[in-house]
Amino acid sequence: MTPIGSPSQWSDVVQPQVETILRLITRTWDELAAPPRNELEKPIALRLTASLQNAPDRGSFPFRVVPEFMILDGAGHELGRIDIAFMQFVCHDSVYFGIECKRLNSDERGEWRWYHTQYVNEGITRFVSSKYAELVDTGGMVGFVLNGDTATAISKVDDYIAQKRRELGMAASGSLVESTLCPDEARIRETQHERGKSHNFLLHHVFLAGNSNAPLRPEPPPVAKSPAKKKTTKRKPRK
Repeated sequence: MTPIGSPSQWSDVVQPQVETILRLITRTWDELAAPPRNELEKPIALRLTASLQNAPDRGSFPFRVVPEFMILDGAGHELGRIDIAFMQFVCHDSVYFGIECKRLNSDERGEWRWYHTQYVNEGITRFVSSKYAELVDTGGMVGFVLNGDTATAISKVDDYIAQKRRELGMAASGSLVESTLCPDEARIRETQHERGKSHNFLLHHVFLAGNSNAPLRPEPPPVAKSPAKKKTTKRKPRK
């Protein structure tokens, strides 16, 4: 008999909520001030999570919004931390809609760094390898496009996906395509991946625009060095 709360019993509860989650993310982002144009993804993801947790209509959503949800193996070792997890109120711990966040188009000392390779290699692959969202068939990526140029960000991510199709378990024609859940939202896309011989995985991508005129994040103050200790020589005892 299947135990109550097993992953196989509850996995289908995630899919009907995905459109609500995607639209909640974009709507919440639109109310936030643009982050510094060279900000790191972690503080942006935490700020976004806090706003999601305090959304005006928060009480109507049947899930919790959990930042940095820790993924453990059977021995209790940490496998990773997914940036935002939408957890079901009554469900198995392994059943969630997970969001991995990556920055794109960051201003690094006056030059734009695209970070599209990290988006794929350190983001998408964590879902394809089943490191994240192992027991469900859908998940999400959020790209913080810090200079606001989502068209270039999407193009660069898509071109790199094309180079990695085989590793990403995609068909020869696979690419970022229009969202089937939110076709009216140009900043939401999706990709199809194969995990195993018969397990298809749908990954949603949300590209959130920053502002190229946003200020840079302040550099952390230099760490003060402790004064060097003077070398002391031991005096030889008098004979």
